[in-house]
Amino acid sequence: MYIDLHSPYLIAAPDYRESSLGIQVLHRLCHMINERGGRAWMVGCTVNPDWNAPALTQETYEQVISSGKSWIAVYPEVTTGNPFSAPVTVRYMLNREGVIMQNAIEASADDLFFWYRPEFADKEPNPNILGIECYDLSLFQDDQPVKDKDFLYLNRIPESALDLSGQPENITILSMRNPLSLRDLAMLLKRGRVLYTYESSGTCLLAMLCGCPVVSLSAPGYEHYALNEQSLQDIGGAGFGYSDSPEALDEIRAGLPLVRDVVLAKRRLLDTQFEHFLSLTQAKAQQHDDVKERTSFSHWLSHRTLPTTVTAETRLLHVILCPNAQVSAIDASVASLTRQGVDPHTILLVAPEPGYRAKTMDIRAVTGDSWVSAVRQLAETEAFDWLHCIDAGVEYTAASIGMMRNMLSQAGECQAIYTDEAVRADGGEITPIRKPDFNLDLFLASPHRYLRRIWFRRESWLSAGQFNPEFSQAFEFDVLIDYLLQWGTGCIGHIADITTLVPASVFDSPASLEEAQILQRYLQHRGFSQAQAGQQKNLTWRISYPQPEHEKVSILLDAGDDPALLIRCVESLINNTEWQNKEILLAVAENASSAMIDLIKQMQEVMPLTVIVCGVEQNFASRMNLLEQNVTGDFILLLDLHTLFVLKNWLTTLLSHVIRPEVGSAGPKFITTDQRLLSAGMIAGADGWVGHVGQGEPWQTEGELSRYQCEQNYTVLSSNCLLVKREAWQRVGGLSVEYDDQHVIDIILPLKLKRAGYLAVWTPFSVVVSDNTRLLEKICVSESTQRQTLLAEMPEFFTDDPAYNRYLSLQRPLFRHGPFITNGSEDFSSTRANVLLLKNGEDCEYSKRIADLLQNLSTDNAICLKRDYSDLTVPEILRLVPNIVVLTHAPDKALSARLAAVSQIIPLRIYALADSGGPGNNTQDQVSVVTHWLTWSAEREAQLSKRKRPVSCLPVLLGREWVAQARSTLTERRRVLCIPEALSVKEREFISRIIAATHTRVDWIILGAWPAAWLPMVAETVRWRGERMSPEQLHQLQADIAIIFRLNSDQNRFKDDYQAVQLAACGIGILASDVPSLQNDLPFRRLNADPQVWQNEIANANSHVVSQREINAFIYHRESIPEVVRRLFM
Repeated sequence: MYIDLHSPYLIAAPDYRESSLGIQVLHRLCHMINERGGRAWMVGCTVNPDWNAPALTQETYEQVISSGKSWIAVYPEVTTGNPFSAPVTVRYMLNREGVIMQNAIEASADDLFFWYRPEFADKEPNPNILGIECYDLSLFQDDQPVKDKDFLYLNRIPESALDLSGQPENITILSMRNPLSLRDLAMLLKRGRVLYTYESSGTCLLAMLCGCPVVSLSAPGYEHYALNEQSLQDIGGAGFGYSDSPEALDEIRAGLPLVRDVVLAKRRLLDTQFEHFLSLTQAKAQQHDDVKERTSFSHWLSHRTLPTTVTAETRLLHVILCPNAQVSAIDASVASLTRQGVDPHTILLVAPEPGYRAKTMDIRAVTGDSWVSAVRQLAETEAFDWLHCIDAGVEYTAASIGMMRNMLSQAGECQAIYTDEAVRADGGEITPIRKPDFNLDLFLASPHRYLRRIWFRRESWLSAGQFNPEFSQAFEFDVLIDYLLQWGTGCIGHIADITTLVPASVFDSPASLEEAQILQRYLQHRGFSQAQAGQQKNLTWRISYPQPEHEKVSILLDAGDDPALLIRCVESLINNTEWQNKEILLAVAENASSAMIDLIKQMQEVMPLTVIVCGVEQNFASRMNLLEQNVTGDFILLLDLHTLFVLKNWLTTLLSHVIRPEVGSAGPKFITTDQRLLSAGMIAGADGWVGHVGQGEPWQTEGELSRYQCEQNYTVLSSNCLLVKREAWQRVGGLSVEYDDQHVIDIILPLKLKRAGYLAVWTPFSVVVSDNTRLLEKICVSESTQRQTLLAEMPEFFTDDPAYNRYLSLQRPLFRHGPFITNGSEDFSSTRANVLLLKNGEDCEYSKRIADLLQNLSTDNAICLKRDYSDLTVPEILRLVPNIVVLTHAPDKALSARLAAVSQIIPLRIYALADSGGPGNNTQDQVSVVTHWLTWSAEREAQLSKRKRPVSCLPVLLGREWVAQARSTLTERRRVLCIPEALSVKEREFISRIIAATHTRVDWIILGAWPAAWLPMVAETVRWRGERMSPEQLHQLQADIAIIFRLNSDQNRFKDDYQAVQLAACGIGILASDVPSLQNDLPFRRLNADPQVWQNEIANANSHVVSQREINAFIYHRESIPEVVRRLFM
């Protein structure tokens, strides 16, 4: 049988040693996998050099986890949890859980289980057995006629717990405390008359193979270690007994040859078991990979659904540039159009391969030197509305053409539009390229990455002069420069949707000579005749604008209350700034300390320093505005005292940008004293307030598409060191004195300048050092009313910063895809409720219920659903524009504050599940933010109504997958299901009596965790697999009836009938307690708490299966959504 062993195995085990058969089994498993052609390693242990079971190295481990594919961890039962954080986990049960280490394995529902022996599986139905053994049968055999040794095996049980007075004299103790080699152990066991043991062990089997009878003993308190009847059955019913009488030993000895036959038979079975192990584990890993693939960016890109109705008759012309392109590349581009219904007549191939079948496909082909004129002719005859050019090999993404037709028809004043893209690496990996809105300095620095594959409006393309045939690659950039010079940046628009899939070789292919000519032409037309464009090693451009000449800079400082900090900053400023035409203005509080006053007097003696004394009541903004009224320069530098200077040209570089007419401010790169990035620009809305780009990375890091090394325009820059044009300062009124929150003050001026139409330039070529810890703080909007006020005033910058992209994450690390990209349609519908489901607590049955209900509504297009976790910040929630937020638990204080802040900006309904942690223990503020509580309990609804809480009782609605399937033929014995996990101690005691009284007449099936005392009386114990309470698992149990026993107690007061409906929907008869929480319209048997009544019903009564017609009222149907659900969500 061929099995594709694509996923590797990491096996946890102690150091290899011959004295432990369990350890040998784990190492042997690794050997077997590798010998079979797979890849397996032992983790954190020494290995057997004679086996193909290598130790995992750090290099190999990094290769495994970085492969992007699932890998499999194999843990013995002594391992708790998933310490390797493996995608796929296998539990190899070499003993019962907790027997050796007294640990709980804490398995997840997705873990695969394999048992070394059937007895270790308790009552698991059809357990997966993997009976690996590596006994040397030529060594362990009965070839020693002299039997003169008596043995006692001791390992886990201390000698102090045993009474050894009745043991034979001169007995030899075999113990792991004195381990023997296998050869020495075999020599001893061959001489054995008898081996006594209080515990099951592989050594016992070795003794049997050597002709030594085994006598099983039991010690009080350690009975679970002992050999038992199941152990006897596992080795063919021979090999050991419970008495050491001569007759009993003779009987055991007579059956010893059967043990060897059993071992040989198991070896023949092992091949099948091992194949089953490989098949199941590889299938599980493949399943994990499939799920990962379905949630991957590449899958979303190829399977996304966009509005298919094309409401606009926008005519498009697609030009495919084919010089030197392979036929396969041309085919890929053409196919991506034709499968979207594009008319071949609207495709123009430029210089395709001579043998390409353009004519047979009704596609027009032109030569490389005539294509521009061909496009011009089509434009002059109004044959198209918008023009788009791509290189052969570039593909249009799914549904992109219809979407672009609609979007282009609404382009307004835009004459050219660029879109987001995706790049396919040579190895096939696809990466999204999310672009900012038009960013003049960034796009000039990297035109080949941002200004290609542009959609051009026909009329403006004609009037701007069309493409210049002299430019074979940068012709779009050349035309866009004309657009910028004629109409300004407002003529170029951005659609944040991925429309093209670009090969990496095409995307990152600059046309350096052409770009240099175009940039120089742009600078000449702008009047910067002395400016120069120089290409850097990362293939981006640095434009060196003309050096300023006589401009005066006025530096505004707030003296603060730390003289040492003030003098440190000023000395660094004076000593490390080459720009000489500057003045320093210092705001000093009227109650400044004598030390501060003395220092300022000393400073005035050695430097020109204007000191303004400010009132104690004046905040920072008013102090800076007061300083501005006394400046004599045309440029103002806001400077924080924590700033130090290392490059003398830092101010000159900033000034060269601010003298540009369109620029209102410029800021430097901030680094730390240990040369890490502190801020390479700022993103409004990130990190809960404003995020510093690149923070914590090495200061010369390139960043996303080399952005950390490119000059660019940001919406906000830090006022810790910000150069501002005084004219712009005065136009916006300077700093806003109504704010004194330092985190608001830091960004308020750049935001006001942005609204006034000024550009803010960030440059990596001006570098300053700062140890201001405020720049490291993660700030939450809800912690400050002033932040909330500013956010409410300018929400568009915090939810959709033009310097960023709405589909990039607002949490660190920045410039990575946000969490919602794989969840289907990107945009909320305006006609459906936009519902945001926030998981704000542990998973529980109630959170799954509401998720299932909302998913059903979303699948039927009744709502538009998004899911996330409760750590979403205020800007992140606002970005999603929800109408309704549903919480899986009652909100904590922090979440309540964030939701309250959101509610101040957009109308918002906030629902919370009362059943999974309701309003009982929460403060008034936490409770009041919830506009409506949801419950499935009529009793809880009544309770909350009495407390004047708005509440709705949701109906039990199962998904359509719960519709009962055909049942197999009933077995001879009734199969009774019990799910004991939620039972109280008294309820378990009641059911224990019922099981004890009925287990001889019915087969009990226990689902989930089970009390150990029940094990001898039940037929099957079944672990949860995958999703709890799934119809698939319930059907597999083949239960005839299920019992739901509840006492009428406070513990059960707020429970409901959801589980009863689930069981009934699967065609299982129900016996339930006659209590209020289990009342509904289904006709199953309800019993009082009389043990005799329950025993009789379980053993004798009919199954009480609910009909499909009766259960249908509890199944979700689009046509019959209950009114309460419609009122809440639709």
